[in-house]
Amino acid sequence: MLIRVDLGIRALPVIYRHRFGAMIKAALRASSLSTYNRYFPEGDSPQYRYYTFNVAFPKNRRTECDIKIDDQFIIHECVYMVDEKPVSLYISSPDHEFLIHLYDGFRTMERFPFSTDTGMTVNGERLELIVRDISIVRRDLQIQDDVITIQTHSPVVLESETGSKPLIPDIEDIDFFNKVSLSEYSEAFGNSCAHRLASYSGVEPSRPFELAPLKVKKSVVKHTLGSFRKETGKPLMMITGLSGTFTIKGDPKDLSVLMDMGVGVRTVQGFGMVEPAAG
Repeated sequence: MLIRVDLGIRALPVIYRHRFGAMIKAALRASSLSTYNRYFPEGDSPQYRYYTFNVAFPKNRRTECDIKIDDQFIIHECVYMVDEKPVSLYISSPDHEFLIHLYDGFRTMERFPFSTDTGMTVNGERLELIVRDISIVRRDLQIQDDVITIQTHSPVVLESETGSKPLIPDIEDIDFFNKVSLSEYSEAFGNSCAHRLASYSGVEPSRPFELAPLKVKKSVVKHTLGSFRKETGKPLMMITGLSGTFTIKGDPKDLSVLMDMGVGVRTVQGFGMVEPAAG
């Protein structure tokens, strides 16, 4: 299932994903506290949350501004001057109950503070997201084939088991200091997908997932999280992933669920949203 929330805002800093993540949490909490507690329990977090999101907006006008992240960090970075043009938040999940509650939460939300009590301001100006419209884009994705071509809407991120380094396949024209072989990348992708699917459905995939990059490029995304800043003393983290098209092989029912929950890691931070390629 896929929903779309149309929003208005004057400008978006390049580090925006964590604030849309906070907006999703606020909408869910407002609609269903029990579902919110299931997805975001106090104490230990669940290993997986079964959704992903992407933010689409015009990127043709940009400038450099002072972005106050919090009381500790001010950075001079890229800001997209959206000027109230449509900003669309897409959220997908195989968990219909979760998305229906989220949909209802957004329907009652008129606005959400992009700026926090301590920061996320641009040149000292506070920013606010205005909810304009919400719609259900599709309910059930029914994949019929066991081999499909997928395209990314947000970069696919894979990391080593320790989470200490990104995994990038050894593909010509991709510059990266520590590539892994295509077979290693495909295996890591398949294992990641299998673990997420088994956690969601309670059963192992019907057959292993196999991945092959078709036309991809390396994407490096500037990102921030409060936990990262507290742990490292740094304002930004650099997330490295792949954008483009892949082929993926697996059971059609498993692939249908996988497309909705997102692939790779950090899906709830706005990475790994994919869909079957048109045509």
